[in-house]
Amino acid sequence: MSSGTYLELSDELGGTAHKFFEVTVSGHQVTARYGAIGSAGQTATRSFSSPASAQSEADKMIASRQRKGYELAVRGVSAAPVASQKAAHKPAPVRWRFDTKEPAFGVCVNARGCWVSNEAGRVTLLALSGQPLKTFELPDAAKCIIADEDWIYVGCDDGNIYDLTGSRPVVAYTLPTSEDILWMDIADAVLAVSDASGELHVFDHEADDQWTAISSGERGWMVRCDERGVYHGHSDGVTMYNWVDGEEQWYQPLDGAVLFGWADASRLIVATNTRRVYALSCQGDILFYGECDASVYCCASDGGRNIFAGDSDRTIYCFDDTGARTWALTLDAGSAFSMHYADGHLYIATTAGQLLCVDLSATGLSLSVMPPVAAPAMLTAIDDTVAFAAIDITGLSTTDAARGVVVECRSVDGGSPQVHVVTPGYRQELSVQFPRSLRVLGERFVVEEVRLSSRGGFYRAFGDIKRLAGG
Repeated sequence: MSSGTYLELSDELGGTAHKFFEVTVSGHQVTARYGAIGSAGQTATRSFSSPASAQSEADKMIASRQRKGYELAVRGVSAAPVASQKAAHKPAPVRWRFDTKEPAFGVCVNARGCWVSNEAGRVTLLALSGQPLKTFELPDAAKCIIADEDWIYVGCDDGNIYDLTGSRPVVAYTLPTSEDILWMDIADAVLAVSDASGELHVFDHEADDQWTAISSGERGWMVRCDERGVYHGHSDGVTMYNWVDGEEQWYQPLDGAVLFGWADASRLIVATNTRRVYALSCQGDILFYGECDASVYCCASDGGRNIFAGDSDRTIYCFDDTGARTWALTLDAGSAFSMHYADGHLYIATTAGQLLCVDLSATGLSLSVMPPVAAPAMLTAIDDTVAFAAIDITGLSTTDAARGVVVECRSVDGGSPQVHVVTPGYRQELSVQFPRSLRVLGERFVVEEVRLSSRGGFYRAFGDIKRLAGG
């Protein structure tokens, strides 16, 4: 017995060329057929150790294509968008743009600037004026970027979450499986990760897998968390879990699969593939929804009355707190994969690989056309491009203990290695959040800074980490 899924993609830029992708599972085998709509296409077949492994691979292939803009379709009935829809909205007032060269997935704004990641594993930090400042190269596609106070974390398809706070990428967390990371969120060093298998993983500050949950739906592209709990958006809706033990608190079914989510102080904003962007209360009640013209890839809010959304037809939207559409604007560089609102601007990562800064001020929105101001192109060979490499602690050493805070890796009551502060003036009974890959019993390190967590129960290492030679 075999099962198949058929998807189509309309050319984001021209609207004239269209492609299909079909994947079929038959026992241990997965067959993919792809090409231009109307052609026979190309076919590739792979064998796996079990039917379950074959189905898992097919699910990953489908999820990957859907994030690239493919939508479920009926063979012979084109899913191409109507061209007149694109002409109905005026262009978005783009202040500046930056070309990442590959489809861009993640975007995040914090005090250091704007971060963007792409499918090639490249993460770039830019000033809010659009000037590139630093680039990190990670081993696999970088799907998402999140900020936790001054810390920056990036989730990759290799199953690792990297800390980019220092001058070099460091593996901060690792999924217990090798599944692709779809999305993640973090609050005071407690991390929630949604993977391609539909599982939700929560890690404590020691990077231990605290609990794992499987929601009723599949392929959860949304995970958000706050002091109340963890919110998981998946193909059946949204489920909330307790922080401590993963017990389900509520479940809200939605009309369509969840593709993205945003959280502000009192609401969850949820994007779905059925053209709706929902506002939910933190108790799971549907407050209202807005209607877009195509599948909604991403959403955000200004923390007040307005919510924003981006669809698969290169359009971004604003809705008020009743769900009424305030405006719709067309993007000229692909569809919005993800977005982040900050200080009157939308920072948008697109399917065409560009990072756009859209001016949402009254002045910006009043312009019918704003000539885009191109950010300086990123050079391919600059001193501030740092590639990830597994860190050998002997190669990153210092003899100067005065250049930071000294910490030591030790075993407490025979348990797993923990890191504690040695430098006087700190509470030595508190552990330090520290990369597990660097923990070697008996070793001492010099950390740029050690900060008390918001909850006060542990310290967090901040900045560069070096082994204290002879320590």
